[in-house]
Amino acid sequence: MPKTYIAPGLLDLRLVLRAGTAWITVDFKGNRSSGYGEYSAKFTTDDSSLQYLIEKSPEFQTGRIYLQV
Repeated sequence: MPKTYIAPGLLDLRLVLRAGTAWITVDFKGNRSSGYGEYSAKFTTDDSSLQYLIEKSPEFQTGRIYLQV
C-alpha cells in the first residue's frame, strides 16, 4: 500500500537512511508556495522496507517528517 511522507516547510529534502551496512537516500520534492496555497516537499513509496526505514528514522520520530493522512 503506498504511503506519502511530508516534510513541511522545506523546498527539498534528501534523507539519508542506514540499512545495515548500506546507505539509502530518499529525495523529497515538490514544495512551493503561491497565492493558491502552500505545498510541502513529499515522497511516496509502496516499498514496505523503505517505509519501515523512514518510520524508524530520527526525522520521523521527532516529527520533522510525517505521514500524510
